[in-house]
Amino acid sequence: MRGCQSDLVEVTCRRWRREHRHTQFVIHESLAHDPSETTIVDGIPTTDLARTFVDLGAVMHPAPLGRALDEARRRGEIDLAAVERRLARRAVQGRNGITAVRQLLDERTARPLGTTSLEDLVLGIVHDFRLPAPELQWRVGHLGKTAYLDFAYPAHLVAIEADSEEYHLDLETFHGDRSRQNWLSLLGWTFLRFTARHLRHERRNVAMQIARALNLPF
Repeated sequence: MRGCQSDLVEVTCRRWRREHRHTQFVIHESLAHDPSETTIVDGIPTTDLARTFVDLGAVMHPAPLGRALDEARRRGEIDLAAVERRLARRAVQGRNGITAVRQLLDERTARPLGTTSLEDLVLGIVHDFRLPAPELQWRVGHLGKTAYLDFAYPAHLVAIEADSEEYHLDLETFHGDRSRQNWLSLLGWTFLRFTARHLRHERRNVAMQIARALNLPF
């Protein structure tokens, strides 16, 4: 899973069934093992993706775990309902990390899933440089017109747009996007626009511009 790479191998077995001690990987013992939560990966019984997400909630920061969840959803490998089912089962058993995973689910059921990995790059910068979290897909309505902003700080009227070159190859979309930005600018919104190159290779500069737009020290 994106953002979850690790050289550490962790194995779960039933409580009191451990036969050997090992130093090259970590062994967990559990009374709550459910065969329905396993799948086969390269011939090895493995916790399924939904169960793995819930388990990672106890050891990972919510931001990278959320990005991994969104990436898995974009690839069609998981849906929120599956994670919710695993979460409900683990919550009854009082497992660690339940609160963090529940918060991730609450955030995603309240907003649409992004369609581009550029959003992950923006959220990664916000997290790494300790900036305030923006609102995603923020709705702006005025006099019967409606627009959605990729990222927004409504209290500051600051909007961040992640521009895809492929998206803007469509001429009709290009013109419509400019009209939309002009309309929002007249309502007082300040726009920061970043491309994939900015988000990948100029991360500190991007973070500095966001901080200055929010009148924050950097």
